[in-house]
Amino acid sequence: MILTSIGMKDSSIFTPQSAGFLNEIVEKRNAVAHGRESPKTVGRGVTSEYRADRLQVVSSTIDKIVGALTEHLCNKHFVTEVFRQQY
Repeated sequence: MILTSIGMKDSSIFTPQSAGFLNEIVEKRNAVAHGRESPKTVGRGVTSEYRADRLQVVSSTIDKIVGALTEHLCNKHFVTEVFRQQY
């Protein structure tokens, strides 16, 4: 994961449900982008409630990532603890 590559822990950001929803969105996006399925096929039978649920998960996940990244940067967690006071 990208967050762990910069020293952040992502365990509190993703729940099993949100990870599942996000993976589903990515898979559907990739299916359309790579021509395996048409947008019409992917969107067929999808209700507005379904879309609203997925949008809420994406929005909430983005908020959590921005909050975690802000905290990570403001508290200089990217610097080894013994050297943080020098920054």
